[in-house]
Amino acid sequence: MSESKHTPGPWYVLEGTASVYSGDGERRIVSAEGPGRPAENKANAQLVSAAPDLLEALTSTLELTADAPGVSAKEFAKRIAAARAAIAKAKGRHD
Repeated sequence: MSESKHTPGPWYVLEGTASVYSGDGERRIVSAEGPGRPAENKANAQLVSAAPDLLEALTSTLELTADAPGVSAKEFAKRIAAARAAIAKAKGRHD
């Protein structure tokens, strides 16, 4: 993946909040907290926290598509699993 300007992932939602932090815990990325909708705020934070994972999974999948003839079934399955895990994280699941 090419050099990015954003804070590197992984990102996570701080337990009991709707705030997203960098993997080292040193930087708050964003707070999705607002009045009156705690479940929606938490879901928004979960979606934001998955952004680096989603970016990596999609980039990897696109690279795979470009090189499909030389890719093994094992590598394809690995990338699909990463994409599924990123989607689950975005939805607040840990499948």
